[in-house]
Order: sequence, then structure tokens, then C-alpha cells
Amino acid sequence: MRSFFLLLCLLLSPSLVAEDIKVSSPFGKLYTSIFGEKDVSEKAVVPFYFNEDKRPSGTVLVYFSYGDDDVSRFAVAPVVEAADLRAHRSAIESLSSVADNDGIVSVEDADDTGFVVVFDNANALLRITIDTMLREVVAHDVQPYNNPSIIIPTIEPADLSAYINVNAGTGYAFDSSDSVTSRSRQPFTVAFDGTINLRDWIFDGEGDYYESGDVHWARGPMLLSRDIPDKLLRFSFGDITFPTKGFQKTITIGGIAVTKNFELQPSFIGYPIFNEEVFLEHPSIVEIFINDQLYETYYLSAGTHNFYDLPAKTGSNDVIFKITDNIGREKIIPVPFLYTRNALSPKISQHSTAIGTEPVITDGRYRYPGSLWLVSHFYRHGISDTFTLGEYIQARKGQGLFGFEGIVAMKYGALTFDTAASHIFGKTSGGAVSLSFKNFLSNASDSVPQTSWNASTTFYSRRFARITVDDPDKTTRFSCSASAGRPLFYGISGKAGVDYKFLRGAAKDTYSISLNASRKLRSNISTSLQFNFMLNDSEQYDRRCLFTLIWSFPNKNQYITFHRNFNSDVSRTSWRYNSPKSVNAINSTLNYNHSTADDKDEGTISGSVHYTMRRAVLRGSYRNTVSLSDTSLMTGISQMSIGTALVFADGVFSVGKPISGSFAVISRDKSLWGHSVGVDPTYDNDYNAIAGIFPGVISSIPDYQMRTVSIDMSSLPVGTDIGASSYILSPRHSSGFLIPIHRYASALIKGTLVDGVGEVISFQSGYFVDVDAGDEGSPIQFFTDKSGRFVVMGVKPGTYEIQFISEDLAPTMITVPEGVTGKYYIGALTINAVEE
Repeated sequence: MRSFFLLLCLLLSPSLVAEDIKVSSPFGKLYTSIFGEKDVSEKAVVPFYFNEDKRPSGTVLVYFSYGDDDVSRFAVAPVVEAADLRAHRSAIESLSSVADNDGIVSVEDADDTGFVVVFDNANALLRITIDTMLREVVAHDVQPYNNPSIIIPTIEPADLSAYINVNAGTGYAFDSSDSVTSRSRQPFTVAFDGTINLRDWIFDGEGDYYESGDVHWARGPMLLSRDIPDKLLRFSFGDITFPTKGFQKTITIGGIAVTKNFELQPSFIGYPIFNEEVFLEHPSIVEIFINDQLYETYYLSAGTHNFYDLPAKTGSNDVIFKITDNIGREKIIPVPFLYTRNALSPKISQHSTAIGTEPVITDGRYRYPGSLWLVSHFYRHGISDTFTLGEYIQARKGQGLFGFEGIVAMKYGALTFDTAASHIFGKTSGGAVSLSFKNFLSNASDSVPQTSWNASTTFYSRRFARITVDDPDKTTRFSCSASAGRPLFYGISGKAGVDYKFLRGAAKDTYSISLNASRKLRSNISTSLQFNFMLNDSEQYDRRCLFTLIWSFPNKNQYITFHRNFNSDVSRTSWRYNSPKSVNAINSTLNYNHSTADDKDEGTISGSVHYTMRRAVLRGSYRNTVSLSDTSLMTGISQMSIGTALVFADGVFSVGKPISGSFAVISRDKSLWGHSVGVDPTYDNDYNAIAGIFPGVISSIPDYQMRTVSIDMSSLPVGTDIGASSYILSPRHSSGFLIPIHRYASALIKGTLVDGVGEVISFQSGYFVDVDAGDEGSPIQFFTDKSGRFVVMGVKPGTYEIQFISEDLAPTMITVPEGVTGKYYIGALTINAVEE
């Protein structure tokens, strides 16, 4: 039957209408047996498959030898087009070069170029096998980043958005001593910070109001910035705090900066990743083991395959490829891999350059004297997977700093180095060198307990000066430190550390020694005991012993912590509660300190409460210190503040909690007023239900991280259709989003279908077609049960034509009145039969 079907397809295909058409011998024999005469065709169109593919790559015109079942020639164009992603460009060009003027290639010539062509007589298809050495490398991202489903609408940031956070607070203090009590209200303060985003041009600003003092209003830093995510660049102009490396110093300046920021592309990988090519001579099963654990299994065709971005832990990782080919032969390929996030991948660079002047702030006003100019720059580059090198410069009037830094990953650990030279014009010069080493632990699952350790040393010349130090006199010549830790016995982990400073002049060297032991008593109880011994430059010894116990109650979201300092005779007990809710949530802490140090006996009670609402955050704190030996001595202070935000996105205003990062405004049309729409519902509350007069606000969305927003329609009337129930947000820097929610339909139609004599119409299917919507409307399918009843959801007021799949039932018209919401019963609806 299959051969007969293929024959009909070939006979009816327009592509086969040609002179002297001939099908291969199997077709010819079938043709002769059916029609009683010989076929006179010599070519046909058949599907072709590459290598071990299960699906065809297209169709190709083939020519058969007279009196033979095999293909002798074929059209090269469709094969070349489909082979573009499967073979090297040189191999494809070789195949094209052996074609004649009509674009036809013989099977023998194709074989010579590495394309082995075999015709499958039984299935009437062409199998083309590309030589494994000529196949294109197949890339496998072992841990690909999750991409959003295309069926979920993606919302782009608003062209114009803005917000302003307002945090206002005051306090009350009292002091009681010697029968004298004083009470006072703390000054009222308000802090403002906000952002305006106009098509990804970002303006940030801060300001403060103080009730007390001569200056009531003061501005804070202001900044204009623009991101170019494709280039990983951020341009900033205004009050800048720039990133630093090595011995550079972080300073706020008024100026301009250009920074390469990897965070602008969350999927960008700047650190070295595992990358290995494996050649398969035959179709094989490839199993990847990482640190003795099976991570992934692939079923691959022959050829070269590239595996990259395997998950790895800091240090040495044992990666093993186990290859089993199609005849059962096994091959093991071990590939050790060193991993550290502080390094950069080869040819990947990271840099920052800032130039400006240091501000002088007087009475809340900013001045930028030209004499306080400053330049800061660093550049890092990945030389190889194990070596990253960088340079940095920092200079201001009369002073400069220059240095090199880098990291080298070795089998046993990572070596970090940093060397810098400073110069103060007309005064002095100096230098500094820093080396540190951190060992790599084996990540094998069956490895014995190991010791983790690190060591560092830094040399300073006497006149070495970081920026802003005008008259250097470095007393520290060498600073050395080392620490080591490992599991001990009975579940106890131990750690020891030492820090030693070699000082110049008459000052005595200083050092400190620390010992720490910790153990988990149960899954929710952990303890630690720490000893510290120190000697300062005045030859004074200091000994400390600290005991800590942490008892957590995860199911109740509560934590209890106890600290005891045996040297200062101070004990502290803390209780903390974190609400699982994000709206109408109460987070609180309570602390009690008891101290008998310095011949005093004092107790201090302190606590704080945060109440998070949909539109604001309330904060309160209290601290009271009482002398237990003389209760008349008492001091205390209480504070209360409130934080809220006014937001705007594409013409829609709202009020929400203080904004951090990006935000989204969820608005609803007037037809949904009076109904609560849930946003990101959880098990017992909505993250931010849209209720009241203001649209909903999602206050904190991390920049450059996709966020899925879910809309809960369970509280809306039955039959209400508001479109998509999920949206994906793609925030950039300080983006604002507007998600409008409209009511597209509002009724659920229920009824019964009967024929002309009153008999129910059972088990029929059809469609409600919106007549008013025309071609833009989507038909709503329905079914009737045994009793002829049907239900149609998502219907809006208007005129509908009921059309049936059965040709025996005639279409009929119904009207859903205006104002209908929820369930709407139309009762028994008579359907007439089609007149013959």
C-alpha cells in the first residue's frame, strides 16, 4: 500500500512532468504489474536524509541507470543548501565543483568528495553520509541558560518611566539619672531618591530634608547614565563611584566614566569555562562524569562535537567522557579542568576609566574645584584559561599610582599577585608588592577530608602612598597572614589563623592568633567556640574567648542566637522572625545584652519591627539600657519611619513600596474596577493584588534578569477573559514596565440544544463565531454532552452565529445582551436541520 501511495505521489507531482520520465526499477516493476506496460521514466523526486538523521532534509531530483535499481546522478542544489550546517565549507565547495552545467552530480564524483550516496530501494529515499572528518563541529552547551517560552508575551520597558522613593522618620529619646529625667523628640528627617528613564537614558538623584540645623535641604549624588548591553558598556556622567583594582582607592568624583560591565548581559560568561572537542568515528552514547558523578548523557552521530560550559566548582575538577559506540566499544577520555571565577576567559577583557574632580560639600552644596582633578583606570585581559593579567593607573594633581595585577591558576591552587609604584611629584616615591595563594580542594565525591588553606604577604616601602595620602610614612614593612581549616572528628570542623606585621622603627611587631571550632549538634542547631590572642605595638596582650549558639526553626521562620564573650563578660541573646509573606508581612527582632564589664552591671533591651504593606513599609525600633545595680540610671531611644514610592510608567501613576532596581505597574481598565486581580499569587497571599484606586506595583525587579509575572483571575467573575495570565519582563537598567489588563470577555454561556421536535442534540461539536468581530475574532469551540448541554467560556456581549461541524445541523444566531457578566443561561436553544 505504501509503494502504491508513493507511486501516485510521484505520478501526480508537477516536478515529474518531463520528457522520458523514468522511475527506479522498484517503481517500474510496480508500474508494470498494475498497468500492464513498461514505464518510460528515468528520473524522480525523492526525500534525502543526512547521516543518521531520522527526518528528511528535503527532496532532490535523482536519475536512475537504465535497467538498474541504483541512482546514478542527482541535482546538487538542494543537497548543498541543506549541508551548509553539517559539513565544512571546503567540502561543500568541492561537491559543487564537480557538478555539470545543469547542476547535476554523479554518485561516483560525490563519493570522491566525501559525500557517500546510497539509494534505499525499500523506502524510496536517498541516504547521504558525510565523511566524519568533513562534518561541521556540533556545539553542546551543557548548561544552557533558560530562555522564556515564546507562548508567553514579553513586555518591553516603557519609553518613559520614573519613580521617587520617600523615607521619612523621627524618634524619641529619654535619659534618667540622679532623679533627673529628660525627654526629647528627635529631628524629623526625609530622604528622597529617584530615577527618570527616558528611552534608556537614566537620571538618578538623591536629596535630604533636615528639620534641625541651619541647612534644611541638601542634595545628594546625581548621575546620568546610558547602557549599551551589546557592548557590555555603561557610560556615566555626574557624581560617580567607580570600581577599583589592586591598590587603587575608591573615591567619589564629579565627572565621566566608561565601564565594561558583565552584568549587562546575564548570559555572558567572562570567566574561563570548560571547553572540549570530542571526535566520534561512529554514532555513540557519550556520558559526562564530573567529579565522579554522572552529569549528562548524549546520543550523538559521528563527527566532531564541542562541549562547553560544564558546571564546575572552584579548584580542580575531574571531567571524564565515557564513549560507547554503536557496536559496543568503550573509550574513556579524562579531562582535568581548573576553575576560578576571578580569572577571565582568553581574549575577554574588563576595564573601567573615570575622570573628574573630587567634590567639596559645604552646607549641602556640591562644588567641583578644578585643582582636585582625578583620573582612575584599570584594564584586565584573559591571556589563557589559567592566566589573567591587568594594569591600573590612578592620578591626581601632584600624585600618581601605577600597578600590575593578575591571577594564575595552577594544579594546586590560585596565585594572585599585585605590584604598584607611587610617586608624589617633588617629594618621594614608593612601591608595594602583594602575593597570595589559595589552595584548590579536590572535588571528587569520595575524597577524604582535606585541608583548605591560604596565605598572603604584602611589602610596603616607607614612602608608598595611595591616592589622597600626601605625606606617606608607612610603619608596616611586611604584613603576613595565613589560615587553614579542615574537618576534625565527631563532626567538629577546625580553623586556625595567624596574622603578623613587621613594623619599622622603634615600634614592636604585632601579631594575632585565632582558633575556631564549630559543630552542628542537629540539623537546626550549630555551635562555635573561638579563641583570639593578640599583641599590639605597645606590647599589650589581649585575649578573647567567644561562644556562639544558633538555633533555627525553619518551619516557623524563627531563629535564636546566643553569644557569650568570656573576656568582656558580655552575653547577648537574639530572637528573629522573618515572615514568609511579602505583603502584609511582619519581620521583627528582639535582643537582650547583659554586661558586667568595667565594674558595671547593665542590661540592654533592643528590638525592631518592619511591617510591609502593598503601598508602603513601616519601620520601628527601640533601645533601652538600664543599670541593674541602680535602676534609676536609664537611657533609651525609639525611632519610627515610613517608606513609600510614587511611580510612573507610560502615562500611568501609582503608589507602591520603595523601589530598588526596576519596577512594573499593572493597570486595569474601568470594567475591572471593584474586582481584585492578584499578581504573583503565593500559597496564602498575593504579592501585590490590584485593589483600590491605584494600579498594582512590583517594587523590586533585578536589572538585566528576566522576570515572569503571573496574573491570578480566580477572584474575577466566572467567564471573564483578560488575555494572557503570564508576562515576561526583560528589564534593563532601572527600567519601568506597564502591564495593562483589559477585559476581553465577561460571560460564561450555558444552555441546551434541542431539535425541531424537542429532542436533545447529544454529542455534537461546533463553534461560537463572533459576527461583530468579523475576521479578527477567534471562534470558540463547544461540545454537547449526552443531555445536549453545553458550556462556552470567554464570551463578551454581542451577536454570535452557532456553526456545527455536522453538515446536518443548520447554523443559528444568538445575541448576548450588553452588561452580561458571570454565568448567563440561555435555556433550550432550538436547532433546525439542514433543508435538502
